[in-house]
Amino acid sequence: SRSLNTSTPLREIQSNGLENLSSPSRPGLRDLNSPASLRSFNASASPTLPSCFNDMDTIFQLATWLCANPNVLQFANAIYSSMQTSLANGQQFTSSNLTNPTKLQLQSTLQEDKSKVSRDFLEELKCLFLRVRNPPKRALEELVQQIIKCDLNSAEGLEWLRIGNRQFGDFRNKFLDGIEKLVDSLKEKRKGQGIPETILPRKEDIADFVDEEITKNTLRRWLSAVKINDLRENSLIYLCNLVRKAVIINYNVRDPEKTKTLDIITKNLVIPSRNGSDFASNLEL
Repeated sequence: SRSLNTSTPLREIQSNGLENLSSPSRPGLRDLNSPASLRSFNASASPTLPSCFNDMDTIFQLATWLCANPNVLQFANAIYSSMQTSLANGQQFTSSNLTNPTKLQLQSTLQEDKSKVSRDFLEELKCLFLRVRNPPKRALEELVQQIIKCDLNSAEGLEWLRIGNRQFGDFRNKFLDGIEKLVDSLKEKRKGQGIPETILPRKEDIADFVDEEITKNTLRRWLSAVKINDLRENSLIYLCNLVRKAVIINYNVRDPEKTKTLDIITKNLVIPSRNGSDFASNLEL
């Protein structure tokens, strides 16, 4: 998107969204953006426009007025969302859409619902990751069925499964990155104590180094999806053990495959999701 100087005169502003969406294959859009069309629209709408519009010269003044009139701002956002949705689906956006608030509100509601489903799915994936780093295929399939509510063999279902697998691949990499940082910090600490790097730390040393706060910090990306107040007290003990064991396994070399074997430590944990659905927590693993 193009950044705008708030002191830019309104007459110099071009309608980026509408102009970028215009194309020869969609003549309706080009007609909507033509100066004649805009003049016609302004002429017909002028009796209902606030008189203060006549005194506006800059973007800042217009933006300030919109902030003071959130109902207009929300409606403008709904129009913009409708334009994006229509074009993404190969539909034509015409001026008739502007005069159908109900349709715009419905599209906006559908988009909000879709966004909520996406957030819930990501949260449940994070909760599942705290239980297992290498989930069985059926676990992701159940999450897609319960949250997305679609046929697993449909294009939508297959896409959500791909998203789930990609997320878990990213989660595993981020988890190992965090463990490597802990290993480096521990090695640096031991070096300061005069302990050679070739000497492996004892379990007691790692237990002292990886406390509850270190565990929370290492797992913060996934704990952000958890309803912490409902997390059982002993769950953090198991999560601490997970991080400690991961430090031991990856102390000399990064070992993704061996790290997956640590699922046995946490797979039976109850991990309440922030959205309250607890789909991941209720999965049989």
